[in-house]
Amino acid sequence: MNICKCLVLMAFGCLSMLEGRSATAIDIPDAHAISIEKMAVFVKQKCSTKEDRLFTIQNWISKNIVYDLSCSGVTNMPFNLYGQDEELARLTLQKRRAVCVGFANLFALVANKAGVKVFCVEGYAKNSVTTDGHMWCAYMEDSVAYIIDPTWASGKIDYATGTYVKKMDKKYFMTSPDSVKFSHFPTDKLFQFSNLPLTYGQQVAGVEVDENEVPYFNWQDSLVAYMQQDEVTRNEFISRRIDQSLNGDKNVFTKEIRDKIINKRDGLLYNSLVEKYGRIQPKVSDLHNWIVDTKYVNHSVETLVRDSLTHMDAELAASEAKLKTITTKEVLVLVKEANKFVAMERKRIAICFSRLNERVKQREKQERR
Repeated sequence: MNICKCLVLMAFGCLSMLEGRSATAIDIPDAHAISIEKMAVFVKQKCSTKEDRLFTIQNWISKNIVYDLSCSGVTNMPFNLYGQDEELARLTLQKRRAVCVGFANLFALVANKAGVKVFCVEGYAKNSVTTDGHMWCAYMEDSVAYIIDPTWASGKIDYATGTYVKKMDKKYFMTSPDSVKFSHFPTDKLFQFSNLPLTYGQQVAGVEVDENEVPYFNWQDSLVAYMQQDEVTRNEFISRRIDQSLNGDKNVFTKEIRDKIINKRDGLLYNSLVEKYGRIQPKVSDLHNWIVDTKYVNHSVETLVRDSLTHMDAELAASEAKLKTITTKEVLVLVKEANKFVAMERKRIAICFSRLNERVKQREKQERR
């Protein structure tokens, strides 16, 4: 299954947060629609509120970007689940044709450059006809989450004729996460923006969560942590949350996504550990050579050297432990070599301690004479 073939299916009604509000869309002139940056500058200058900026961007996308399944081969499910794909966004603007990932990335990139923080959210979309891979957007305002689906808000497929019909649908602009929980299901439960998130199985079955049977999930604090985490840590936490959402469900689609995240996590973890090794190795080498070449070391300097060796050995030990968590076959080939280097450096550190201890014994022996 090509996970980018996100059919624009709208079976569930939802209440747009736009209803009852006065958001205004300003037409973006063609002269400003030639680049992401020019669009963002125009939107930021002409729109007084963030809501107006978002609506202006959605309005332009709805009028100018055509949903085209032939574009589905341009990209596959990105590993960086919620980061923007800038290249894809620019390609979408240039070609004026895309599937959901192009719609969402273009919307998010223009919004973020216009000063409005928007997330791309990956998962799948479902209705009574089918379930398929999908991408949409999320926006936070005053600690309240809103869902914006640039694709579904722009039109839909007429299955009677097999054609795509462009028509802006405000139901999918700034709607509540709860109203689309059975049609839009994110890979990472964090982006359900719910304290009682659904598992994959519950979402597929359309089952409401019994608050007495599931643990409370503090998505607000988790989102703050998500924003502060480096990419390796972020992917580790995403993987954990996916495990929780799987909850024994062996659905092939969700396993496929999970495997991609784990593969990316393993690659990032390996690279970070190699970088750490690259920083430690010269220091160990320098200390080793210094200890060999220096005949006398006073007590204060010796203490500093020991502290430094202890710290580096602890870092290498932690690296060994993390290397053991890697499960991706392609990365495991590299892990075998990395373990050899880590073991070698830890052995050199042990030799350094041995030499220092031997000097202490010699010094004490001389003092007794």
